[in-house]
Amino acid sequence: MSDGITAEVHGLKALQKGLEVFKADIQLKALAASLRVSAKPVAKQAESNLQRTSSASSGALAQAIKIRKLSRKRAGGTVTYHVTPNRTDKVAAAQYRDFWGRGGSGIFHAHLVEFGTKRNRARPFLRPAIDSTESQVDNTFRTELKKRVDRAAKKAANFK
Repeated sequence: MSDGITAEVHGLKALQKGLEVFKADIQLKALAASLRVSAKPVAKQAESNLQRTSSASSGALAQAIKIRKLSRKRAGGTVTYHVTPNRTDKVAAAQYRDFWGRGGSGIFHAHLVEFGTKRNRARPFLRPAIDSTESQVDNTFRTELKKRVDRAAKKAANFK
């Protein structure tokens, strides 16, 4: 099973120097907020891919796509966001039950759709979403981080 997809952004030296003048908690808040906003295009594209791939689908998997923050302890001390189906999404689970007339309390089949099974072909939705929005995510992250660094600098200047 895959441990996830990792992306690194390079070429942000000026923004990184701008961040270094602030306290660690302000740095983390700026990074976390920027990462969350930049993950939105991936989530939207994954939902769109799911809705497009199957006409005989409940739409529950697309409904369950969420951006989730991984705890810093589990992420090895880094700020990490995942675009993933929320297995415990009650609305998506109800949608699934209504469509199929059966089902449990969650959405547990995303990996079967993404990678396929012995009987069903793979219908990838997450990897194509990541690939198609890569430059948009990079640009969004850069602009959001710059905006948050500027905002923090302005706030700091007002306190002096």
